[in-house]
Amino acid sequence: MGPDPVQPMGSTSWMSFGTTKFFTLDCEVSVNMNETLIMVFTGVVAGSTVLYMLITGWLAIENRKMRLAQTEPKVSVQLELNDQIGHGGMQLAIRNEGMGPAESITFEFEGNPDLFTSNGMPTPINEVPVIKDGLKYLGSGRQFTFTLGWLFGEAFEQAKEHPWIFHVKYKNQTGQLRSDSYVLHFSQFSHLMIGEGDPLRKIANSLESIKKELGFWGTGFHKLQVVTQPKHTRTPTPRQQSKEEFESQMSHLGIPVEYVDVDADSADPEEGESE
Repeated sequence: MGPDPVQPMGSTSWMSFGTTKFFTLDCEVSVNMNETLIMVFTGVVAGSTVLYMLITGWLAIENRKMRLAQTEPKVSVQLELNDQIGHGGMQLAIRNEGMGPAESITFEFEGNPDLFTSNGMPTPINEVPVIKDGLKYLGSGRQFTFTLGWLFGEAFEQAKEHPWIFHVKYKNQTGQLRSDSYVLHFSQFSHLMIGEGDPLRKIANSLESIKKELGFWGTGFHKLQVVTQPKHTRTPTPRQQSKEEFESQMSHLGIPVEYVDVDADSADPEEGESE
């Protein structure tokens, strides 16, 4: 037998021992391919593990925030209109908008406390008990409101330039301190203010005056008043003065003066009184 033909370079090789031939794979190429696949798979698994850990951690943080939000209070202070007391009436509303109760609530006020003292409130805002002493407890969804009064004309213009500021501090169920600040601007109600005063109150006052006048017309008199005066202090009327002068002249002349009785309907009440 002749010599074996030369095989081209490739992934396989032929080996002959006498009359027997063996076919073998290229071990080096096979090992390199397996290592590459293992590295790629290991990288994918490691990246997936890291991503899973990040997602798990993020979900845990969000769940904790949600649990805290369900038990966390949120106390707010707001200005509102109170139509029950008339146009332009205002009230202060203290609300717990959170999901949990608020405890040991305190307020610190900044601004002009006397804006409503001449228009409804008997005391300055910072002397109101709920502002001065605070609240011990305010449940979730609960509110505390009280009427302030009215602001019109020049008083409202001054209030627009000096907003109220409330600093609120309170504790949650675990005793952790929370704080918020609220700036209350009166200018937000500018488009609701009309003229120098409440038109509805002006109408009500006018109706009350009309009612009184109708009562006078119905009875014909205002309330009757009796005024007593001693006779010697009364100022005589011109007719009484003429009568007294006539009697004085007649007495000087020695002529007696006699009065004749007339019908009661035609009697002069003044003459009867002088007699």
